[in-house]
Amino acid sequence: MKKTIILVCGYEYDNRIGVREQYTKALIECGAIPIISDCRYNNVSDYIDIADGVLFAGGGDVRATVYGESEQYDNEVDDTRDAFEIEAVRYAYNKGKNILGICRGCQVINVALGGTLYPDVKNHRNREHTVTIKSDSVLYECFGDTCATVNTYHHQACRKIADGFDVVALSDDGIVEAIESKDKKCIGVQFHPEKSFDKSLGCRKIFERFVNVCGSL
Repeated sequence: MKKTIILVCGYEYDNRIGVREQYTKALIECGAIPIISDCRYNNVSDYIDIADGVLFAGGGDVRATVYGESEQYDNEVDDTRDAFEIEAVRYAYNKGKNILGICRGCQVINVALGGTLYPDVKNHRNREHTVTIKSDSVLYECFGDTCATVNTYHHQACRKIADGFDVVALSDDGIVEAIESKDKKCIGVQFHPEKSFDKSLGCRKIFERFVNVCGSL
């Protein structure tokens, strides 16, 4: 049986290209083969064309000017990564690939396809909170409930939602916690399921479902 290949968009850090091991560990445990892209490579289609699905990981801010804001709230910005991932989202989405975006990855999906972000939100770093989930969503399929407790490590968040997407989860203070395309092939979550993969069945199922739908094509 052919193994499912998932492209994980890598980034440069301390003269290395990679991602946190929790992403690839989760994918491997779900039966996939992860490959990591180098954001300095110019032709994103070469990567995406050989992959069954694409995962956009967490990380630093998307530069505010990319989505029409002028003020930058965090100095941790990587323009090379922004450009690569925005192009990768657009190409993968137009090719009908299954896509999972996590934290920054959710934001990149939204910005790449015409949405905007709040450049800075309060009280969403380094804690847990509850989210309300729409019952007709992929996220509901994973958690089996309209309420879930998730981690939170972000200070940017989706604002105007890209056309063709629905908000499927909200925090108690109204921050968008998950979006999905109407065909349910592109999912973005603002929390980090890879960090809770071993202790949350819902977070594990996010990865299991993603690998399964990528492998069914």
